[in-house]
Amino acid sequence: MSAQIGQFLIVIGLIVLVIFFGTDQVDQPAYNYFCGGLIIMLFGIYLYWHDRSPAKSSGRFRILRGSNRPDQKKNEQKSDQKDKGL
Repeated sequence: MSAQIGQFLIVIGLIVLVIFFGTDQVDQPAYNYFCGGLIIMLFGIYLYWHDRSPAKSSGRFRILRGSNRPDQKKNEQKSDQKDKGL
């Protein structure tokens, strides 16, 4: 839920920053829009990334890291169980 609120605050912060850039173009910059938009956007980014779980390992480059293929480990475990059962 906090990620959704974070996304909302990021969008609102960007809109406020666009308003600031518009006021800057007419040579009457309103710095309170800049500060407010920046603070809202940074808080939104914090909420968006606050409770993210780490990405699951895709298994790519596992050979380069030194581990065997997952299928090979399963086959070894099955053969070990068969040997113990005999």
